[in-house]
Amino acid sequence: MRTAHAEIDFGAALHRIAIEPCGVKKKAIFTTSWDDGHPLDARVAELRSGHGFQGTFYVPLSNREGLPVMPPEDMRRLGRGFEIGSHTIDHCYLKTVDAAEARRQIMEGKNQLEQILGHGVSGFCYPGGDYTLEHRQMVIDAGFDYARTIVNFHRTLPAGPFDMPTTIQYYPHTRSAF
Repeated sequence: MRTAHAEIDFGAALHRIAIEPCGVKKKAIFTTSWDDGHPLDARVAELRSGHGFQGTFYVPLSNREGLPVMPPEDMRRLGRGFEIGSHTIDHCYLKTVDAAEARRQIMEGKNQLEQILGHGVSGFCYPGGDYTLEHRQMVIDAGFDYARTIVNFHRTLPAGPFDMPTTIQYYPHTRSAF
């Protein structure tokens, strides 16, 4: 499994932290993530690696909103130093499509990204952070190990690995997203 941490298996670390008994010193996890696969993410990766920081880049294969997405060769290059997670086929906001299309976006986004990268993809990020419990189950059924949301300002563990919040979200989503 590829993870965002050089020496920590993300899923196993979360599980260990979640089940450690009270009084046992817990390990901190620090990670950053970047969404949407913009070609300038390569520059972000260069800056991060120059300072020894790991991170996860969630990339769609295209963007239905017309924004540029890095080409497959750049995804492969980025994947040699960072975790790459799926962000649907074309940055599809899952609540805007029916269940069959949402399932296709999640499963095919994973499958196509794995073909491009040449290895499995563990993580998923819900585009726009908007999802339902049905979408969450689709992510589980697709074989992901975890999913990140845009739920903001969390310092505690989530209920499970498919509802991972962020500590700080810098993208200017509308107030309804929070």
